[in-house]
Formats: sequence, structure tokens, C-alpha cells
Amino acid sequence: WFRLISGIYDPQLVDNDVITLTQYYENLGFFDVKVTKEVTETEDHKGAYVVFHIEEGQRYKVRNIDLEGYDVVSKEELFHKPKLKPGDAFNRLHMQKDVAKMKEKYDVLGRLYATVTPTPIFLDEPGMIDLEYRIDEDKPYLIGDIKVNFRGDQIGRAHV
Repeated sequence: WFRLISGIYDPQLVDNDVITLTQYYENLGFFDVKVTKEVTETEDHKGAYVVFHIEEGQRYKVRNIDLEGYDVVSKEELFHKPKLKPGDAFNRLHMQKDVAKMKEKYDVLGRLYATVTPTPIFLDEPGMIDLEYRIDEDKPYLIGDIKVNFRGDQIGRAHV
């Protein structure tokens, strides 16, 4: 039980808390989570009790991970020491770190607009998902000659 001690009760804030709690659990692989709220006024009508009921459901695990659309960078290099592996419970933060690591492999090759799009695929097997990373390698962007012009005093010239 939590009692709102100060401030004004705002039903919109409590509804936002339901959404935030739902997203929190989904990010950890509880895709079937159900979050509901129960609000009751205090007897003196000067406060309210807010209770969140959470039915987590089953935590989903990753069965397989597949990469599609890679050619320039090998699968082994793209998926070297991933944070999220087959057999792990789904974790969105780990998935996002893997995406960033894969994207970085293309950035250093000048493929600045390459994308890595993760897609969870829900299976008939309860509590299991496959994860697919769809890669668009884009094209390399090269920088031409860089010419530097100085105006005024030259760098490194000392005035005594």
C-alpha cells in the first residue's frame, strides 16, 4: 500500500504509472504482463491509496537469434560476444546494446546510414521467441580532400 501524502491526486499520473510499469516488465521479457490499478479514498477523504496489481505472466526466453541482410561484415564479427544469447531471458537493454555494437561495425566502414532492426518473433511454443536482426548495410560514404586555410598569424608562430 502506498499513501499519497502530499500533492493532489491526479488520475492521469496513475494511468501513466500503469503504462510505465507495463513497459518495464515487457522490457524484461514479460510480454503477457497485466498491470491494473486500484484507487481507494481514505476514510477522511483527504488522501488516497493507490495499489498496483501486477500479473507478470511467463518470462519469455530467446530460442534462436538470426541475422539477415549482412554481406560486408561477417556474422561472427557482427555477433561477437553478444549481451543477449539464445537460451537467455529476453532483455531489451541487452538487445539494444547488441544493436549498437553491430551498428558501430558499419559506422567505422563509413556506412553511416546502415541500420540494424531487431524483431522478436513469437512462437507457438509458450514463453519462447526467436529474435531476428534485419540489417541494411547501406553504402559507404567517403570524404574527399580536406583543405585547411589559415587567415592571419600562422599557428605555432611566436611573437616576442
